Parts: sequence; C-alpha cells; structure tokens
Amino acid sequence: QKLIRFPASIGADMWQALKPVLAKDATLQWGDTLDNWLSSKQVGRVAIIGALEPDVLAWLAANKNIVPKTAEISISEGLIRGTKQARHNNKSMDGLTEMEWRQLPEVINNAEQVLFDKQSGKILYILNSIDAGIKLSIEFDYFKKGNPTTNQIVSGFRQSTETIAEKIRGGIYIVIK
Repeated sequence: QKLIRFPASIGADMWQALKPVLAKDATLQWGDTLDNWLSSKQVGRVAIIGALEPDVLAWLAANKNIVPKTAEISISEGLIRGTKQARHNNKSMDGLTEMEWRQLPEVINNAEQVLFDKQSGKILYILNSIDAGIKLSIEFDYFKKGNPTTNQIVSGFRQSTETIAEKIRGGIYIVIK
C-alpha cells in the first residue's frame, strides 16, 4: 500500500530493493486474493501485484516523455472475470487460464521482455512459453469510477511468440528490455 503514496521513482526503487524479500509473500498473497475473487460475487476490487522497475521508468521518461505518478502495477478483478476475458476465451481462445492468472507476480517480476506498444502507448510485459507468451498490457495513471490513479493491467492474454517478434521487427513494439 505504501507504493501508491510515493512518487514513481521512489516507489520503483523501494520495490526493487525489497523484491527479493517480498516476492514469495506477494505471490502467496496474490493467490489468496485471486481465490477470493473467483469464489465471491463482489466486483470492483483492485489488487497491487508489483511495480515498474527503475530502468523501465528511466526509459519511459527518456524515450517517450512518460512519467507515471506512481510505480505500482495493479489489476482489477473485472479484467479476470469480466466480458473482456470472456471474449478472449470464447472468440479467439487466447484468454489466460486460472493458472496463468496466478502467475501475474512472476510475469511482472521476471518478464522475459518489457516492450512499449507505439500504437496504444502502453507498456507490455511478456513471459514466454514454447509457442506463446503471456502478454500483459499496462496503462499508466489509470483512473476509473473513483478509483485512485494507478498503473493498471488493462488486458492479459496469450500472443504467439512469432506475432510478438513480427511486431518488434515492424516497429510496433519497441524493446525496453
């Protein structure tokens, strides 16, 4: 909770310093949160699952003149249980499974690629498997229905590693790290 009170650079540095100590606890806490979300009918809850890293913040400021207010990365339960997820599961069959949703802290903390999407202006965290990657799209300074400003995951689905590579080659995705 302290992350949302600090300016982005301080919050990112704090998370980076504490990540080795807090990573396991954050993963367990996220698992409990997800279990609660999936077993209850309440909607509108938001959870913090990680933070932007200092080098990502530095790249955004230097290359895109983007300076988020805070460093935290959050997710709304509506993304996991809402119409967007249903559409990914039913239409394109690329929606994340429950086990993949459980990996969110790992995707944020151990992303194999962090990309900038020139078309949307969002940052992408990618954790690859054999033929597809879990792709999380994060919108900066997200504000919706009275919720405080956060950097929020606004989509999560699988995208083929080939498509990701093509978008990098085509200049749609820019490699941050």
